[in-house]
Amino acid sequence: MGPRGKRRGAWMVRLVVALGLLGPAGLLTACGDDVATPGATSGSTIPVGDLTVRPGELVWAVGSTVHVGDRSEDVGRRIDQFVVGPHGIYYVSHGSLWFTDLDREKRVVERLRFTSPVLSPDGRYIGFLDFSTAPASTVVYDLETGRETVRDDSGMGDAKDDLADLYEDAEPFFLGFDHEAAYSQGVDDSVFRIPLDGSDVTVQRRGTGSGRVPAAVLPPPGQGRQIRTGLGGEISPDGTVALRNLMNLRFRPVARTGDGGPLDVALGGDRNRFAIAGWLDDHRVWGAAGRARGAVSLGRSATLVACDLRPGGRCEDLSDPIPLDDHHTVMFDGRWLGF
Repeated sequence: MGPRGKRRGAWMVRLVVALGLLGPAGLLTACGDDVATPGATSGSTIPVGDLTVRPGELVWAVGSTVHVGDRSEDVGRRIDQFVVGPHGIYYVSHGSLWFTDLDREKRVVERLRFTSPVLSPDGRYIGFLDFSTAPASTVVYDLETGRETVRDDSGMGDAKDDLADLYEDAEPFFLGFDHEAAYSQGVDDSVFRIPLDGSDVTVQRRGTGSGRVPAAVLPPPGQGRQIRTGLGGEISPDGTVALRNLMNLRFRPVARTGDGGPLDVALGGDRNRFAIAGWLDDHRVWGAAGRARGAVSLGRSATLVACDLRPGGRCEDLSDPIPLDDHHTVMFDGRWLGF
């Protein structure tokens, strides 16, 4: 897919370049209460394939088709979310976790419910909540060996409870990783730190409301730290650029240069929506741009773009327009609806 010509439009991506945005506002630190030593793993494995994503290749999906550079594979089922491991792609479809390396398919976990898989900062481990067991468990696999390294049900209720009813009312989910441990939120909103080496599980926060992620949780490869205030957003890998979401995918993100002046970067044409995929480097973000009104959507087509967020920067088209409809949007590695 070659670069396409474009014209500067009235709709702009407004980006704020800001320093010092990694402060403690909206983030919590650990309180470190000991809970227990995690139980033994089940000995299960996860598929490890032969897929290699070459430098510069973009990975995205629409409908049931995943694209890796100029390669693609129709997996035969709708892709709701996916992550790219070192040797394959792990995707969610209708509540189950599947694997593909563009050559073979295999279902990994029967029931994820409303949780989603997350990669560790180095991309080696994948973590999620497995609702195929009772109670549910936090599960982590090593994507180099395929071996299960963590299976722990801390905070997920007791087998004697009415778990079906409990999980309808509560919102347990997998939060992510630091360099040495996984984090999950339990049914009472408490957050548990579960070390990958099998040492003691600790409570990082007692139940005080959902949606607050400990500051120790690090973003997966290619993503920046999430902004947890307002409508959210994301901070660049070097912490100098903030993309603030104004409303859903109306990304004209609000930003500021160091001297307080606005920095406008055109999406091109009349596009007014932007779904972030990831960071190409400290100053360049890529994703999909489209034109839409109303509900969360990129419109009837979207174009992959890369945007330079430095003063005087601009967006460059990376693809031809991608046809979309009400049931198909562009999905990116580790993101729901691109964000």
